[in-house]
Order: sequence, then structure tokens, then C-alpha cells
Amino acid sequence: MHQSDPTVKVISLGKADGAPTPPQIVGTDEI
Repeated sequence: MHQSDPTVKVISLGKADGAPTPPQIVGTDEI
């Protein structure tokens, strides 16, 4: 499940940081 949903991991990291997921991470996912 974790491998199937890498986006979830990114969001989790962003939340843990206390800040919204930056566009850089989103762009990488899009690519």
C-alpha cells in the first residue's frame, strides 16, 4: 500500500513538518 501510494507518504511528511506540501514535491509527482 505504501509503495502503491507514494503521494500519501509525501503528504504525511509535509504534515509532520507542520507546513503544507510545497509545489516542488507536487511537481515531481506530476512528472
